Amino acid sequence: MTQGHFSPILGYFKIAVREAVEAIHALRKSKPRMMPSVLQVEAPSVKGAQVAAEYPLLKSFVDAYSDDCPPALLVFGDSVFLRVATDDQSSLSLGEILGLSYQDGMFLVSGSGYHSGVFEQFSAVLEALPARPRIAVVPINLRIFSPTWDLNPLYQFESEIELLSSFDLKRPDYTLQDAKLSTEFEDHVVSMELDGEKIISLSEFLGIIRESPAIGSEAWKDRLKTIFQCHYMYLLNTEHRKIKSLKQTIKRLNGIGVSVYCYITPINYEAGKEYCGDVFMEAVEKNISIIQQEIESVWPAVFTGNDALAFRFDNFAFRLARNVFFTSYNATEHLRFEGRDLIAKRIAEAERALHKTSAY
Repeated sequence: MTQGHFSPILGYFKIAVREAVEAIHALRKSKPRMMPSVLQVEAPSVKGAQVAAEYPLLKSFVDAYSDDCPPALLVFGDSVFLRVATDDQSSLSLGEILGLSYQDGMFLVSGSGYHSGVFEQFSAVLEALPARPRIAVVPINLRIFSPTWDLNPLYQFESEIELLSSFDLKRPDYTLQDAKLSTEFEDHVVSMELDGEKIISLSEFLGIIRESPAIGSEAWKDRLKTIFQCHYMYLLNTEHRKIKSLKQTIKRLNGIGVSVYCYITPINYEAGKEYCGDVFMEAVEKNISIIQQEIESVWPAVFTGNDALAFRFDNFAFRLARNVFFTSYNATEHLRFEGRDLIAKRIAEAERALHKTSAY
């Protein structure tokens, strides 16, 4: 995926959201796109052999949660919050739609391929800052646990994680250091629960991704089948590093008095069933069950008193029809307007419910 480079927005103040949207629309013609309502930038990751680069997202994050009026809603996300199809009925991203519906201040930590390992470190930085959000939204994209994503050199974000993990508020550093893509992951095998156990190397999978057979051909169907298998039908276990990071994210937020809303990102399950059969649903449901049990195990009992923290979990994996995704056949989580609007509304509903039980 392509990372966008954007200028940082300095300082934090409440802005007229609709005016910001109009200004952004006038300035940008291409995707990915930014949220209108908050000081957030899709972070430029250091990929390949590059010179050191500033990390404006971190600077804006620190500024926002050092302010006397911090954003009440913190949203973690990946490219699902940023992407809009070129032929979509609306040019508003999920982040923009959510920003339009939320008036109490919102901050979006988002980047292409961002995952729980990055979110954990932002939560650690938040612990050191003087202000807090009231509620944090932590989406769970099932793809991040797959070997094809977890082991892909493009999505390690080692420079970002290193900078975040060593952040010192007394001596703040916002510079991403030089990074080189590692090939050490490419010989790892990808294991899928289909017809027994199918194993391919990550480098073989990346080769399949680069193929472009004729649409509708048998080779095209086989390619899609393999992609769905690799992205969603992996054999998940409780020791997965992304599960550990997800649990740590929740623990850190809990520890500083922030309520949390987690949800499973919608997937194109109808296409998955078409190309992989009913075993696709069985494998995905099994993995979701493991994820849900693990994250709920770290959250204390939910009370309804004024001094209680709150936690909420929703599963939207099988919520949306295939025509709501960018294409009806790809293994993508990117949504058309109908899907983006629905998810924004569900997040807003969860926020209102959590607000009633938040201690903030």
